[in-house]
Amino acid sequence: MVVIIVSNAITGRLKDFSRRIEQLGEGNFELDYELKGQDEIAHLSRKFNQMVLKINDLIAERYEIKLNERNARLKALEAQINPHFLYNSLQAISTEAIIHEVDSIQQMVDALASSLRYCIKDGETVSLRHELEHIENYLILQIARFGDRLQVAVDIPEEAKAFLIPKMTLQILLENAIEHALEQMSEAIYIEIRADFNGQWLVIYVADDGPGMTASRLEQVTSSLNENYMEVHEEIGLKNLYSRIKLMFGSEAHMTIRSQKNQGTEIEIGLPVKNS
Repeated sequence: MVVIIVSNAITGRLKDFSRRIEQLGEGNFELDYELKGQDEIAHLSRKFNQMVLKINDLIAERYEIKLNERNARLKALEAQINPHFLYNSLQAISTEAIIHEVDSIQQMVDALASSLRYCIKDGETVSLRHELEHIENYLILQIARFGDRLQVAVDIPEEAKAFLIPKMTLQILLENAIEHALEQMSEAIYIEIRADFNGQWLVIYVADDGPGMTASRLEQVTSSLNENYMEVHEEIGLKNLYSRIKLMFGSEAHMTIRSQKNQGTEIEIGLPVKNS
């Protein structure tokens, strides 16, 4: 009788534990059962519940990842649709400007449409030649805004124009010069875009004769390029470009900023030629 009672107690607990395992196999991850006691079966039950908790945590984490991926895809799709809609709308406006012979509007709309198409084009790198073509359209819009106050000269050797650079490099540098030089002054400014290419390095310079920066401000901007967080919003474009050239061209790639108060600013970007 004693043997039968003890045997039934043990087998009953094992059967309960077995049913819980079967429920887990059927997808029931609720922790509504725990064997009491200090024996091996109770210990095994507690370990089993710990395993179920970890499985629940992994499922929740995986679900969150999947949800974030889905949201990212939706946002990417939305970002893709909106520029295309805007591009098509600009094309329609350009057609109307041609019909009504408003050449200045047609030129600006075409420049904006081309810039938009360039920005949404796939690819992280573009040839320097294509970047310069984009800059021509970009400057049409900026000159329409600032008029004769914006003077830009470009001096790029022909042999350098096939070199691949991060997309939007020149626009970011130009935007920086316009925002921190032209928009801070009532006088005209002169911006020079030039490059040196010796087969080993491409070095791009964008210089302006604007108000420049104090030594402390220059140190702040330079040091912020290597920081993980950028508090000064207007430097985000430069930091993004700096991060991309390091990622694409390695640690040898550099961005150097030179500036003095009332003597303008020059930004130099050096990109090594990849042998691979």
